[in-house]
Order: sequence, then C-alpha cells, then structure tokens
Amino acid sequence: MKQAPLRAELRIRLLDESDRPLYQQLYGDDTTMHHVGPPLDATKAARSFVAACRMNRVAPPKGRFWVIEDDRAGLALGLIGLHWDAPASAELGVILPPERQGQGIATAAIRCLLPTAFEKLGLERLHTWHAADHGLAGGLMASLGFEALKVQTGRAGRCWQLTASQWRTNDGRP
Repeated sequence: MKQAPLRAELRIRLLDESDRPLYQQLYGDDTTMHHVGPPLDATKAARSFVAACRMNRVAPPKGRFWVIEDDRAGLALGLIGLHWDAPASAELGVILPPERQGQGIATAAIRCLLPTAFEKLGLERLHTWHAADHGLAGGLMASLGFEALKVQTGRAGRCWQLTASQWRTNDGRP
C-alpha cells in the first residue's frame, strides 16, 4: 500500500521482503539503537524482520511497519511502525540512523502516518515512549501535538499520547 506523499520527496510504504537489509542494519546498529534498546544480533534481527512482515498481513492488525522513503532519490531513510496494545490503541515508533535524525524526517513521516492510523485503521489513541535523555524525541512529539503523560508503569522514559479526537481538532477535521 503506497501512501500519498506529505511533501513531494517523502512517502511511507509497507515494509516488504526487499527491505530486509535496511531492517537488519537499523536494528543491529549500536548507535542507531542507542535510545531505543539493545541492538539485535543477526539471528534476532532476521526473526524480527520475518515477524514484522507477517504482521503487515494479519487482520485485524497487531502491528504495521512502513519504510520511510525519499521519493526523489528512491532512498530508504528509516522505519516507522505501530504496535497494537489494545483494540483501538497502538504504540508508535520511528527508527532512523543518527545521520538522518534532526532533519524533520520523523516529523514528516509521523504526519504522513496519522491519517492512516486514525482514519483507515480506526485507532483512537497513539502513544510513544522515549528515553528520558532523548531531547529530540520530546521536542518531536510536542511539535506534533502529542501530550506528555505521567505514567507509573515501571517502564523507564517519557510517554506521550495523541488521541484521534485531538488530532481531528488540531487538523480542523470534523
């Protein structure tokens, strides 16, 4: 499923078998995974990739994974995904290599994904977590209208949420 571009040079498309090298490189890289979690070894990254591709075909969805692409150059920039944790709620994640961070790519990719999440997939709530020391992630979420939550789950980091109602209000949607 190809998404309409947010701007002429950016789009997201569902992850497929051709994306195995990108997925394994990102999830296996220490620097890329610094704020995400421990990097995966080759075997775990391969299993995780197969699971991600499988989730893209399951209905009702439990997860969806897209590749963020620069449409002009035909270049894969990173990954964006959703993981359902309740029937109408999913955790949002973006993974970009360090040289792609701070360039507005995550902002554009999330904006591109929001109509799919709230309108096509019927989600009522998106949330995301990031390491407490990841200032870029906090700024990103605030700029997109997510609100910081004070959550007592024992999970380290900061939690942000955006509801479908907030998104529709912020975008002037009915």
